Amino acid sequence: MSAFLERLAQAYDLAPHALVGGAAVALAAGVVGALLRWRRVAWAGLAVPSAGTAGVAFALGGHATWHALGLPGHGPVEDVGLWAAWFTAAAVLLVVPVGRARGRDGERAAALCFVVSTTLAVLLVAESPHGDHEVASLATGRALLFLSHEDMLLLRAAMPALALVGVLLARRVAHLSFDRDHARAAGRAVVSTELAFAGLFAALVALGVPRVGAPFLFAALTVPSAAAERVAARPTTTAAVAGVVAALGFTVGATASVAWDWPFSTGVVAGLLATGAAVALLGRGARALAGRG
Repeated sequence: MSAFLERLAQAYDLAPHALVGGAAVALAAGVVGALLRWRRVAWAGLAVPSAGTAGVAFALGGHATWHALGLPGHGPVEDVGLWAAWFTAAAVLLVVPVGRARGRDGERAAALCFVVSTTLAVLLVAESPHGDHEVASLATGRALLFLSHEDMLLLRAAMPALALVGVLLARRVAHLSFDRDHARAAGRAVVSTELAFAGLFAALVALGVPRVGAPFLFAALTVPSAAAERVAARPTTTAAVAGVVAALGFTVGATASVAWDWPFSTGVVAGLLATGAAVALLGRGARALAGRG
């Protein structure tokens, strides 16, 4: 344990913004991922971050187009965060059921969203004047290592708030995901809860993708929530555990990548997978022992 803490201190000394900002994003993504599973739209965790990436690509490619047309200044097309937010909002409206029952049409919409978004990203990044470094950061999440002070402050403030909202929504989302009619009969505000969840998901992706990349966000949305369900039963507890598992998995992966000179995005995803697997096995073992008792 002391060796890990020493490695963690070294990693923090080398990349403090990446450690703090990445752990904050992982925390929020783990909580939101639990809600995604209950809504039975886990595939949206792939489609929506891809759409956010397409928005970033649109801004990068739009920069070249803007100046190729001889237009002055930096223009609105270069606002990466703005376009990531627009593309994310469009994807959420398309694939996340709000005011309607979940159906197979949503799965087809998610597949279409993923294909269109990734195609746009490839085509538009090809027009980017920013060079290989920015393209690699967009595709792999290496931007984590180069978070600015302002980015870190934004993530440190916004992500814990998003995680808290997700935990507070957990019981209501779980209820309506199990049976919308029963939730409505019990006095739950079904549509407003679905809107709150959609807004929470969109905010996470719009803020996260330009700064951490879609692969990390996808892993943090899917793996920790699946592991948390093995060790927790109640919705609020499960969402909170998923956030903790995600933050811990990120910290383990980031520390390993710095200590052993791995590619940062590879280490982070590996840390999420390893930590999620360990928690799931721990939960399975505990249940087996309880069954024998």
